[in-house]
Order: sequence, then structure tokens, then C-alpha cells
Amino acid sequence: MAPTIVFDALGTLLSFDGPANQLFKLFPSLGPDGFSRYFPFVLRDYMASSYSGDYRPLSHFFRHCLPRFLITQGLPVDDEAKENIESFMRFFARGMEPVEGAQEALELLISKGWLVSIVTNGGRSTVENALKNGSILQHFDSGKAILSCEEIGAAKTDPRVYQAIKIHLKKTYQLEENEPFWFVAGHAWDCQAARNCGFLTAFCEAYEEPIWNDAWSPPQVLATEDAIGVGLLGAVQAAIAVEESKTIK
Repeated sequence: MAPTIVFDALGTLLSFDGPANQLFKLFPSLGPDGFSRYFPFVLRDYMASSYSGDYRPLSHFFRHCLPRFLITQGLPVDDEAKENIESFMRFFARGMEPVEGAQEALELLISKGWLVSIVTNGGRSTVENALKNGSILQHFDSGKAILSCEEIGAAKTDPRVYQAIKIHLKKTYQLEENEPFWFVAGHAWDCQAARNCGFLTAFCEAYEEPIWNDAWSPPQVLATEDAIGVGLLGAVQAAIAVEESKTIK
């Protein structure tokens, strides 16, 4: 059987450009990079909640971290700000679109016989709606190949998340024990956690700065400006090349 490839969704397969632009529109004094400063607030508290044994959905932290973030940026949390926060949350649930090259990458994988999947920090309905609106949900077996951290009860980078998606896919699709599992993310921390759980990994230039953290072991594929192939499509092409080179040998 062909390899299995698991994608991160938020910030990898799905772009944050829409929510980032909306946050800037609602709170212009944050500047166009406001979302890139706000998102680490969200991730920190989301992960900390999970590791402390009090897992809560990512959307909970997107909503409740925003007032504190605004205060740290010198903005008041008055009635208008509260209305804007709710407006941002409504938009976030529907404002993400597939990143450039997503459709081509998925079609290429499927043409090669790969099983494509997602494990996401986001809620299932939010991610599935974004995939459906972007005309790529069908590539994930209409949702059967998708697993949300809300269903697992733990946040990435908890090893249980990466183990859970492997177990889910092996059970659902009767995968053999020795079949290769790939993991693709635009977050270095996500790739490293997946690698620690036995995945082959591909880090692509997506949401984060396209620089690998040398404190960690390098991924099998580094799809950035300094590598052959950039972005999600480049990562997928490189992963396919790695697997096809094995068959040649």
C-alpha cells in the first residue's frame, strides 16, 4: 500500500490570511502583523491548559485570550472592542481558505495512491467547513480521515495526538504496521513532535518564518526558499520523491 500523509490544518493546509486581515480591519492600531503576535498568546495557553489536565477547545482560547492581548497592546476592552471580538470569532469560523497549492498537492498525492489525512488543533466542524468551502474536503474521505484534538482531549504537541491519528487511520483503513507515515506542517514545533512519534516529517513555508529551528532534529523535507520546492506543494513533491527513491533502490 502507498504511504499515508497527515496534514496539520490551521496555518498549514488552511491559511490564516483571512482571519489576520479581519483582525487588522477590526483593530487597525494592531497593525497588519497583529495576528502573528496574538496567535502565540493563544497557543501558549491552549497547550498549557492541555498539559495541566484541563483541556479546552482552541476556540475557547482564541476568544478569551484576545481581550488580554488587546490590553497588552495598549487598547481598551470597552463595549465596542467586545463587539469586535465577537465579530472576529464569527469570521474566524468561516474565514479560512486553503493555502496556495493545496488543491494541486492533494490531487498529486491521490493520483499516486497516497492516503491523505488531517489531525488538527481546530474544531472538526470549523475545519471541515473551511475544507468544503475550499473544495478540498472530498480528498479526506468526506471527513473520515480527519481527527480533531477536541475528539482526543489533548492539544498538539502532546504525543497522544500523533499516536491517536495513527491508531485511527490504521483501524479505519486497515493499514499495515510497517507502512510509512508522513506528517506535514508549517509549524516547526508540530513537525518535531510528530517526528518524536515516529512520523517522517516535512516542514513547509506557510505561517511561520521559513527557518528551521536548529535546536531540533531536521525534518526529512524542508520546503522553504533555501530548498528545492517551496510551500505545501513543494513539501508534498519532496515527500513523494523520497518514497519513490526507496522503490528505485
